[in-house]
Amino acid sequence: DDAFASAGASATTDTIAALWSEIAGTQSAPTRNIYLRYSKDSGATFNATPVAINTGAGKDKGELPVLATNG
Repeated sequence: DDAFASAGASATTDTIAALWSEIAGTQSAPTRNIYLRYSKDSGATFNATPVAINTGAGKDKGELPVLATNG
């Protein structure tokens, strides 16, 4: 009996990605950043440290992340 619903991932080969926006800072100077975590083994394990997506000139200005796939 599985505790979680399956999203159609195959046993060990699908990549699963989680993408989110994180708001921090202060009310007068908020920071908004986008992060990514991924699994290359159908969710059995994920990368240890979230990957910062909006870096450089876009740092602290990320909102409403969107993720596209190729399959």
